[in-house]
Amino acid sequence: MKKSKARKGEEDKRELCQRISKFHSYLREMKTKYAPKSVEDSDWSPLFKLAVDDFETVDYYYELFILESTEEEQKKIYEELKKEIETIERRHFNYRIAEGEQRVAEKRAV
Repeated sequence: MKKSKARKGEEDKRELCQRISKFHSYLREMKTKYAPKSVEDSDWSPLFKLAVDDFETVDYYYELFILESTEEEQKKIYEELKKEIETIERRHFNYRIAEGEQRVAEKRAV
């Protein structure tokens, strides 16, 4: 059975809200997990820096799309916002893969 355009739009919106919400939580967790022990600590984890940088953006989108925008506004910004969230997710995914590959290479060198 084919879904109506309105139903498909609602499902897409719900999926994007879930992605933004989950990624918002993930970034908050990463900020805590990889935070430096003290402000003077000069050895900040690149994951902490990445999470801090992207948290501000995702937090803005979270508030805008989920909490503040009307249904009509959500329809207008949906595609742009979806692409931006995918870009941020991909950056984190690629970084995590690179970090894992680096660890494997370091283990082989030992």
